[in-house]
Amino acid sequence: MTAEGTQLEKILETSSKSKSTVLNLSHRSMKIIPAQISTLDHVQVLLLNNNSIIMPPEEITHLKNLVHLSLECNQLTLLPSDLHKLSTTLTFLNLSHNPLTFLPPYVSKMVNLKELWLEDIGLSSLPNEFLTLIQLQRLSLKGNDLFEINTDTLNRLSNLQWLSLAKNQLQSIDTLHLKSLTVLSLAENQFISFASALPFKCTALEYVDLHQNKISSLLPEDITALSHSCLSKIDLRNNVIIDNSSLLSLKVIIL
Repeated sequence: MTAEGTQLEKILETSSKSKSTVLNLSHRSMKIIPAQISTLDHVQVLLLNNNSIIMPPEEITHLKNLVHLSLECNQLTLLPSDLHKLSTTLTFLNLSHNPLTFLPPYVSKMVNLKELWLEDIGLSSLPNEFLTLIQLQRLSLKGNDLFEINTDTLNRLSNLQWLSLAKNQLQSIDTLHLKSLTVLSLAENQFISFASALPFKCTALEYVDLHQNKISSLLPEDITALSHSCLSKIDLRNNVIIDNSSLLSLKVIIL
C-alpha cells in the first residue's frame, strides 16, 4: 500500500472510531472512493472535491445522515445512480467542474436542497428537474453553455436568494419574478442593453453584477426603472458604456 493509501486508511479508521460528522478527503488524487466510506453513516459533511474521481461514487449513497456533499473538481461524467436516496437529508450539493453535460432525472427528487452548485459542467439548457427544487436559496450555473434561460422554470424557485448565471452566452433574459432574490450575477455574458439584462420585477434585488458584457448605453426608461428599484449596487465594469452621466442622479453605487 502506498503512503497515501495508508494515510487514507488511517483517516477512515479515525472517523469510524470518533464518529466525527465531518470527513474531509479532498485534494488526495483519488480516482476511486474507498469502499469503507459506505459504513460511515454518522458522517454529515463529506468533502471529496479536488480529486480525480472518474467512477460514480456509489458508496456515498449509504450515508443516510449526509447533509453536505462536495464533489467539485473531479472527472465525473455520471453521478451515482442512487444519489436520490440522500434526498431526505441533503441540503448542499456541489457538482461544479465535472464533465457531466446533463443532470439525471432523479435530481427532481432532491427537494430539500438549499444550495446547488453546477459551475462548468457543460450544461446547454436549464434542466426541468429544477421545477421541484423549491427550497433552493443559492444556485450557481456559472461557466456553462447557456444561450437562453427558461424563466418559467426559474420562477418556480420562490425561495432563491442568490443566483449566478455568469460566464454563459446569454444575450437577454425574460423577466424574473423571484421575490426573495437579493443577488444576481450576469457577468461575462453577451448582453448589449441594460433592459435585456435586468429583471426589475425581483422586488428584493439589491446587487446585480453585469461586468464584462457589451452594454453601450442606458436609456431613459432604464434610469426610471432603476430609480424605483431596491438596488443598492450595480457592477458595470468592462462594458462599453460611452456616457454614464445619467447614472449620477441615482442612489445606487455604480462600479
